[in-house]
Amino acid sequence: WIHRRGPTSYFEILIGATSIREFLRETALLRSVSRGALLALSDIRAEKEALAFLEDELVEKQALRERLRQEREQLAEVEFELERRELELSEYFGAGWPDIRRELEQLIGLWQEEARPYLESLPDHFDQLVQKGLDPDDLTIVASLFTVRLIVPEEAVNRLLDEEDALRGAGFRFAPDEARLEVPDLRLRIIGNFTLDRQGVASYTVDAFEFAGLTRDEPAIVEQLDALKLDFSQEMQGMRVQDLTMGDGMLELTISFFP
Repeated sequence: WIHRRGPTSYFEILIGATSIREFLRETALLRSVSRGALLALSDIRAEKEALAFLEDELVEKQALRERLRQEREQLAEVEFELERRELELSEYFGAGWPDIRRELEQLIGLWQEEARPYLESLPDHFDQLVQKGLDPDDLTIVASLFTVRLIVPEEAVNRLLDEEDALRGAGFRFAPDEARLEVPDLRLRIIGNFTLDRQGVASYTVDAFEFAGLTRDEPAIVEQLDALKLDFSQEMQGMRVQDLTMGDGMLELTISFFP
């Protein structure tokens, strides 16, 4: 009926009925049309929401595709630069380049698989040195009225390092204002200094560290190495470490009888 007469209001349709039967028929028809219209409207809204979601997803995929394209271009540039540099090195070193390249690959593996993990775990093992304690026979003791000076040779400290499985092979080298920790098997050398706080804790400050003779610039590793500490406060039994100095081949502690 509606499709024959064109758009009109439901009210016009109802008041145009000429009998009760026609009125009831038109009412039922209108209810059916209304229900269908509501369902169609709901379907349209759902389709619009789905379309909006697909459009957003398409935008995200396009952005992702663009990022991947840029990354591929950057990777291609890096690969090209690596090939160029390798060609330059092969031309420079000639027939010796394959051997040099193998050595470099071995150094990279040594750093990633052994040297770096060693440095990262060093603070966890380092604090056990003081807890083990030094052999009194290794110490030179110089007493005065109010203080005692303990002179600790680097050999005594290094024996403690050897007793710790994780630190075996490492060795300290003491010099005035310098404490070097060397690990020959891993081609590591850490250069720094000990400073003492008022609580008797000696903190290690890293000036530099080297791997395979090359100075490394890795702030995260340096930050971890700066966490190395020798805590003497638990061993003093009412006394206090007043001063800590380093000399050639030895570490000197000045202990006060007054906390």
